Amino acid sequence: MGNALRFSTRLKACANETARQTPASDALFEGRLLGAEVSPGLYATGYDLTYLQDRAVEFEVGVSLTCGLLLEGAANPMRVPGHDPVTQIQHQPVLFGFGTTGECSVKWRCGQRCAMGGFSLRPTFFERFGETVAEDGLAALQGFFRSDFRTDRLRPSPQLSRMAAASINNAFVNEMEALFLESSTLAMVVEVGALIDGRQRAQTIPARHRRILMLACEKLDADLVCLPTTVELAREVGTNVTTLQRLFRQSLGTTILGYVQRRRLEVARMMLQERTGSVGEIGHSVGYASASAFSAAYRRHFGHSPTSEG
Repeated sequence: MGNALRFSTRLKACANETARQTPASDALFEGRLLGAEVSPGLYATGYDLTYLQDRAVEFEVGVSLTCGLLLEGAANPMRVPGHDPVTQIQHQPVLFGFGTTGECSVKWRCGQRCAMGGFSLRPTFFERFGETVAEDGLAALQGFFRSDFRTDRLRPSPQLSRMAAASINNAFVNEMEALFLESSTLAMVVEVGALIDGRQRAQTIPARHRRILMLACEKLDADLVCLPTTVELAREVGTNVTTLQRLFRQSLGTTILGYVQRRRLEVARMMLQERTGSVGEIGHSVGYASASAFSAAYRRHFGHSPTSEG
């Protein structure tokens, strides 16, 4: 293991901090690096780095599942012997899991900037659920440990991107940082599980209908406040209202409106955790006409009031 890898590994054990190395001529990168175990078997991971040297680095990776989400810049492919390169596309979550200790490598280019967020799981994370994980999305995540190496690419999620960016750029310290990272990283795991679960449900319907459903969700996710009518949405995705409504119920277990309301509340939760405004302001920003209507919907969905997120 070279000096570059030892430096990188040592920094990963720290929480959110500025990456440094002396002497300056030996510095590999500068920026922010996040790596902290926020609960047993669950790690908050991410970085926003500019590389200062051309370098190829090899890593030894233990049994783990990692979700990586490229937020800004460009990332070079990660290479695992005997497998296709793992590439990153901005805002598209990529999962890669090692069921046994393995090796991978990546190249850095001098001047290249890369901002990446996500999380990493160890098998101990699932011990809290007992012998059997019944929820489909979480069960799929646990399944990554059954292969020597496995990758998966999920559809973009604006909510997941916001969570990942907030984790890297959070300004909390000490106990508040630990609480924030634990809650935001768990929220990312839940979101990824929901993306997998939704895809599994969608796979029970014909491929053409799956494409229609994915396109409809992407259009709704793009702007959760200024929404098209159901007729307009159906026309935009190439189907009729009856079929579109049926697809949402069959694949996602909810109505089109129910999907939008859930997404709005998930976005609002992140904004509350990031303290980006008052309850009324945040409720209005995600489409609620009044603070009381937003608070009532929030309590029904999450089981507690929005003020308890502060």
